[in-house]
Amino acid sequence: MEMRRWRAWGLGLAAVGGLVVGGWGLGTRAADSSSRKSAIVHVVLFELKRDAPGEELARLVADGHTLLEKIPTVRRLEIGPPLAQSSTANDALYDVGLFVQFDTKAGLDTYNKHPDHLEYIRRHKQHWQRVRVFDFAGQ
Repeated sequence: MEMRRWRAWGLGLAAVGGLVVGGWGLGTRAADSSSRKSAIVHVVLFELKRDAPGEELARLVADGHTLLEKIPTVRRLEIGPPLAQSSTANDALYDVGLFVQFDTKAGLDTYNKHPDHLEYIRRHKQHWQRVRVFDFAGQ
């Protein structure tokens, strides 16, 4: 079954920026900027193969919650498909976006090597056409 494709790469990063800057208060301008907490952010955009089973998108999301969310260094995790109605500035292709927040780079490193993360990759990688990963330090 052909998966419905979305052109929303620009929106994905804009949404991530909104979550980091506005949604979680990580980048808000407070009177006392020393109280602001920075974060390490891990963003993954998955493009599924055209012949991926129809239920793969739902499995990818469900396993994100059941496997990845329980990794001890994960502070926040959001996963899901792009918005159906979005900005005209969207430019790229993805089917599922993943946003993970950590307190430190060491937390990200632990996540990358964790058995549950490796199991997530093992279960789903055969259905991935393309995966883009963006890691950055929130300021």
